[in-house]
Amino acid sequence: MVNKNFEKIILGIHLYIFDKFFLFLILLYVLLRVFNIISLLSIPQIYRYYLPDLLAIPVLIVLTRFLLFLLSNSGFYKLLQPLTFGFIAFISLFVALIFELILPYLSDSYTADKLDVLMYVFGGIIFYFTLNKKPQDLTILGKLQLYEKV
Repeated sequence: MVNKNFEKIILGIHLYIFDKFFLFLILLYVLLRVFNIISLLSIPQIYRYYLPDLLAIPVLIVLTRFLLFLLSNSGFYKLLQPLTFGFIAFISLFVALIFELILPYLSDSYTADKLDVLMYVFGGIIFYFTLNKKPQDLTILGKLQLYEKV
């Protein structure tokens, strides 16, 4: 018999991490970082400086939801509900506040940039329209019912 925690991890990976668009965002970010490090390609500055900020919110929300799914003992269905646009906007603006206002004030290693704020907001919009959905696979939802009873 397979351990319930192992099944939960596999289920969470299937629900959150194996989304094709999420994997595309991760691949895009990794390629951007690798090309910057090894200077293989000359990447225009607009992509080098603003693409990571655009990708930050979708990746942050998906990974946070995945971790909450793993750490939660009950209420899995609540974690599967799509987030409201207002909540996603709050997350985007909160990240912008931290990274573009508070941290630049506290440390010289951070710089405030208004375009970064715009990228965080666009990242939230990208998440809302692409990754913010309920799973449609009924076999997975059936497995979730097992966890609801435990």
